Amino acid sequence: MDLAIRVGVLEDSSLVARPIAHVARGLYAAPEYLVQAPALETPADLQAHRYLGLLHRHDPLSFENWSAPTPQPAETPLRTNSLNFMRHMAGRGFGIVRLPRFYAEPLIETGRLRPVLSDYPVPSVALSALYPSRRHLNQRTRLFVDHLIRELQDHPWASRGLIRLPG
Repeated sequence: MDLAIRVGVLEDSSLVARPIAHVARGLYAAPEYLVQAPALETPADLQAHRYLGLLHRHDPLSFENWSAPTPQPAETPLRTNSLNFMRHMAGRGFGIVRLPRFYAEPLIETGRLRPVLSDYPVPSVALSALYPSRRHLNQRTRLFVDHLIRELQDHPWASRGLIRLPG
């Protein structure tokens, strides 16, 4: 392997992780779900809700400005490794989902998803380039990663706060 691009927490690894950006995330639900679900005003209210989560559990749900222990949703009826499937199921009213903001935006614009608990932001997640070694890094790989970072600096996601570049 020369290079991998990873979104998320890198558990113990022998790979070098070079930060590329931090991706803003939020919690979202379909209007149909919110109409029939209990009130959702603080993270504590999640205890009465269905949460659609990822299979890996090394990135537990947390909030930047919530000092109490993070409540666990009452039910997690769906765990998958596909953000696309989670977004689709949330858009169909199956529960609350945590997604990158840029990934939720198309469904927000069409009215299929709404942000929830916006007063309690969830932490961003790292976007990293992974490679086996700094010492033996292929020059083309280094140039590609540098190019990717330059492209993200001018990307509309950066100007809209959907990604934050390191440094």
